[in-house]
Amino acid sequence: MKRKQAFAALLLAVTLTLTACSPPFIGTVGIQRRADGSLGVLIRLCRGSLNTLTLQAVNSYPSAENGEPLSNAWEAVDDSRTRLSTQVNGEADLTAAFNESELRSDVLYHLWGAGRDGNAFSGLFSAGDLAAVNTGEVLAEPSRDSLGVHEIMTPREFEAFSEEFCS
Repeated sequence: MKRKQAFAALLLAVTLTLTACSPPFIGTVGIQRRADGSLGVLIRLCRGSLNTLTLQAVNSYPSAENGEPLSNAWEAVDDSRTRLSTQVNGEADLTAAFNESELRSDVLYHLWGAGRDGNAFSGLFSAGDLAAVNTGEVLAEPSRDSLGVHEIMTPREFEAFSEEFCS
């Protein structure tokens, strides 16, 4: 019994340490479908700055054949990290630095902006989710009232979401 309690205490201490050391969220990232069909990245920061943007595979969607999770499909996908040509302070509208046609439909991704002061993320998406974004729409993090992994909104809604995020 003492062994279990000691292990639980150690696990709790490690969890608290890792949580306390996590960089803060300093803003949000959206992915917008432009009029020409290309993708743009909208970065809105509350404070601080970002100097890299990474397309990161974070999970796997269930397989279409049998509905069972592909627990390790995302592990075979390399991250695509881009060092931004200029540091982003406040807000920026950039061209997406990843090829949409190379995204997999069975893998869940997000865009992760990182800087010295913290991180900013997009909502989670697959290739199919991104293909469903129509011209002018923005794929972003889900709002506080949403239960999904992302939300598709208008640019005006994204700006309002960004302001709410920072408040």
